[in-house]
Amino acid sequence: MGTLLSTANGEMTDQQIRYYEERAVGGAGLIITEFTAVDYELGRGAVNQLSIDEDRFIPGFRRLADAIHTYGARVFVQLHHAGRESNSYLTGGKQIVAPSRLPVKQLVKNRGS
Repeated sequence: MGTLLSTANGEMTDQQIRYYEERAVGGAGLIITEFTAVDYELGRGAVNQLSIDEDRFIPGFRRLADAIHTYGARVFVQLHHAGRESNSYLTGGKQIVAPSRLPVKQLVKNRGS
């Protein structure tokens, strides 16, 4: 799941925090964040994907935790690396990082051959 409400650099936004806070207000006991990149440069799966691969992202997650803890909810970060499901547009033209060099569409196409 992804709200894609992060900045273009993967940073948490106030709008994103409000999105999760609304779930906590509604009574959710555990908030699992959207897919969160562990390698924003080569492992991203979408534009404006939330990231946690550098210390500079910690303050945003701290603000998120503080906001939802107010309502008794806890937070769990869903870690994500897109692997072969990424694409050159998201990696800036760099080779994707995955067990296979073939992107998803080629693998599916080759299985039918």
